[in-house]
Amino acid sequence: MGGLAALNFLFVTVLFKELKVSTFDSGLAATLGFAPAALHYALMTLLSSSTVGAFQSVGAVLIVAL
Repeated sequence: MGGLAALNFLFVTVLFKELKVSTFDSGLAATLGFAPAALHYALMTLLSSSTVGAFQSVGAVLIVAL
């Protein structure tokens, strides 16, 4: 989970401006030369990986507690 948290933090800090522009105005992001679709899919992939990692972590903790 620490690795996923570090990856999320690094992704958001490096691409903060691009994510902000593409989230609120994808037309402007495309005009400025960003790839809004690629940023969207990268963010969704990162979100999916974080969700799966969190479920695995919570599942392991619940099994040990049982």
